[in-house]
Amino acid sequence: MAAVAQRLGQLGWLFAGFGWRGFLGWSAWLAGLAPINICSRKRESAVLKRIVLWRHGQTDANKNFRIQGAIDVPLNAVGVCQAQEAAQELAQLAPTRLYCSDLSRSQQSAQALADLTGLTPVVDARLQERNYGMWEGRRSEEIRREWPDQWATWSAGHEPGLDIETRLACGERMVACIEQAVADAKRSESEETVVFASHGGAITCAVSVLLGLNPSEWQGLRVVDNCHWALLIPRPGGTPQWRVVAYNRWAARTKAVEDLTIG
Repeated sequence: MAAVAQRLGQLGWLFAGFGWRGFLGWSAWLAGLAPINICSRKRESAVLKRIVLWRHGQTDANKNFRIQGAIDVPLNAVGVCQAQEAAQELAQLAPTRLYCSDLSRSQQSAQALADLTGLTPVVDARLQERNYGMWEGRRSEEIRREWPDQWATWSAGHEPGLDIETRLACGERMVACIEQAVADAKRSESEETVVFASHGGAITCAVSVLLGLNPSEWQGLRVVDNCHWALLIPRPGGTPQWRVVAYNRWAARTKAVEDLTIG
């Protein structure tokens, strides 16, 4: 023991740098016990690394500023190029699961990523765009002319009624899909990145709900642009249980993108 004490005195300058944990670690080593790693602390990483909510590429309805909602409109040539550009960047995140809505513009965008990653997109209707009812296929000026009161209510950030799905209902069905996919991912033993190819309004509503907010009452997020995405990481036990790392992000290699409308 005297020899151990002498060695501790000689190495006393090391203990100051490592604190009491360092003291115990070096003491165990000097006494011939199992070594304790004092230079790094083992950190358990979550099985689910992140989720990505990705809006589809441009359609002709987007280009002409028409609300699409649940109408099935395919990508136009620009949208196809946007999806291919964005897919190259998203592939760098090493996605392990890929979901899309049952609308063709979402499926086409998801396929661009599938072609690069080998993933098979899982189609889920809950990832559809917000349903705008009788407003679908119409331009803003048409809606303003035919439903002036409801348009004023909607423009002020409130629910317009009619047969239009509420922001909260849209966000909740989106989150139901996301939570189911996350639960499936957590059964995996490997680190998971899950991508959801969806729609602008639906993504905005979903992010709000994931953050514990009611999108029917709070509209602090703008609609995600075509082929832009939101990236969130889990916070188990935290409030809220998700943290936004990026919002309305676009492929870094692309110089410009059109700022387009809902759908």
